[in-house]
Amino acid sequence: VEDRVNRFYFFLNLAGLAVYCCGAFIPEVSRVGYYMIISQVFLLPRLLGEMPRGWLSRLCHAGVACAFGGYFVLLLRDMYAVDIRLLPYLNWIFNGCEKGAGIRCCILGNKCIGVLDMNYRKGMETAMKVLWLCNIVLPVIARQLHMEASNKEGWLSGLAGELLEKRHENGIRLSVAFPMKGNEYPEGQEIAFMSCYGFPENVSCPEKYDENLEPVLKKIVDKVKPDIVHCFGTEYPHTLAMCRIFPDKDRLLVGLQGLCTLYAEAYFADLPEQVVSSVTFRDWLKRDSLRRQQEKFVLRGNMERESISLAGNVTGRTKWDRESAAKWNPHARYHFMNETLRPEFYGPAWKEEDCIPHSIFVSQGDYPLKGLHYVLLALPRILEKYPDARVYVAGNSLVNYRTLKQKLKISAYGRYLRRLLGDGGMEEKVIFLGKMNAGQMRDRYLKSSLFLCPSALENSPNSLGEAMLLGMPCVCAAVGGIPDIFTEGEDGILYKGFVMPDERGKAGAGTAGEKDELGRIAEALAAAVMQMWEQPEKRRMFCGNAGRHAENTHNREKNYDRLLEVYRDIAGRMPGAERNTGSGEGK
Repeated sequence: VEDRVNRFYFFLNLAGLAVYCCGAFIPEVSRVGYYMIISQVFLLPRLLGEMPRGWLSRLCHAGVACAFGGYFVLLLRDMYAVDIRLLPYLNWIFNGCEKGAGIRCCILGNKCIGVLDMNYRKGMETAMKVLWLCNIVLPVIARQLHMEASNKEGWLSGLAGELLEKRHENGIRLSVAFPMKGNEYPEGQEIAFMSCYGFPENVSCPEKYDENLEPVLKKIVDKVKPDIVHCFGTEYPHTLAMCRIFPDKDRLLVGLQGLCTLYAEAYFADLPEQVVSSVTFRDWLKRDSLRRQQEKFVLRGNMERESISLAGNVTGRTKWDRESAAKWNPHARYHFMNETLRPEFYGPAWKEEDCIPHSIFVSQGDYPLKGLHYVLLALPRILEKYPDARVYVAGNSLVNYRTLKQKLKISAYGRYLRRLLGDGGMEEKVIFLGKMNAGQMRDRYLKSSLFLCPSALENSPNSLGEAMLLGMPCVCAAVGGIPDIFTEGEDGILYKGFVMPDERGKAGAGTAGEKDELGRIAEALAAAVMQMWEQPEKRRMFCGNAGRHAENTHNREKNYDRLLEVYRDIAGRMPGAERNTGSGEGK
């Protein structure tokens, strides 16, 4: 009987191990595995009790006791961490109920735990309540809701992690609201120490405003009762809805990312008129021609301007976005705040000996604003001097044209890119890499000999920040806010890119560009790339400078501290920020 019982416990543990190995990523399955493995608390005492008395028995008893004690100590140390989440409060051994009181708490025991619990409850009562309005479901939340995690806005997860890890120090109680598909939404569900609220929104049509968002968001605001509402991105319908319904505009903060109003003016990026006017079967069927795409940016820009005009506070990071925000709302407080990048890009360093010679990496190219056509027009000139040059483009290919399905799905812009590739005989020189996660993007940066940002207009692209943080050679168009985060002649090479229509002295912003502008920009781009490859000493200097610059700009601790300053400014815990005059740099 004894042997049968022991065998039962042993095979139960073995089955639990198999369940963990095969299905630990599924919460329900891992829970079953835990219930199987917990039977070891019966198995081990039985085995120890059956051992003959002697030195081996004493050694085994001592070893098991030490192992269990050590495991318990590790558990106490880590159960408060965000990625473990077994306890919502600090424990009395490692953290103490007061700063520096860990040993005293060990001695006081239950009394100290009571003080800690009282302090915790008091902290929650006096916490600053902040409601984030995001355009994605944060990955940590998506996983708990059994949803596919987004690769976008990775910096947002990093920022949330910083706030949550230090929530007892910063006194912030974070709630997060986000758009979702389906019919079931979390309504205050606690996930990773955040109160989560989902709401219905058609995120595939961000140019369409839905008034039904207003009562939904008002219900969330009434439930959370936030001290501050922080909206990430100004060009979304939910941001405008929040700006309309939140009563105290001085406690409303919107973060500038891209500026759709100005992107709409630059959208065609000097494309020839016949390309702008052309419509493929795919464009007709989806009502998504190039002109229609530009109109969507115009509509999103209209929402963006109204959102900024209603907000009492805006965050930005370039002189370009500050001046633009000041035009649309001169009374808003402007808070300068850099962004923290995805964690995968902190630590690794680019090495020239590890990269593919004369390989160019472009992080995006699926619509005209990103300027891939400039690259294809410049590539023949580059190939004359560097015939082994290759261009790697992140994202799905727009130029596939082999099967009937691909021929039906090609867009007008994709057809134009395909023609440029064919005219230059460059089909094998440009490689589309498909959808990539953060780790794959980082590896491609490290393999490339140069990062190229050819966009017609950008504010402060995170792709450039990531390349600089890795310390790799960078060539960029001097447009929008890029010159504020990337110093010409120190961090790398800037070339004169797209010129806004009003700066050319022409009416009709957003019209197609001219052939001579295309040629000028392509020539400048090619010259800048070749200059970078021709000057190894300068290239090494650029890499070092860019890395140091990015380490300061995207410093996680500094950006976290700055966010707290902004929140405390708005909450009235610090002197108010100066009113935005639209001039000068942020602090």
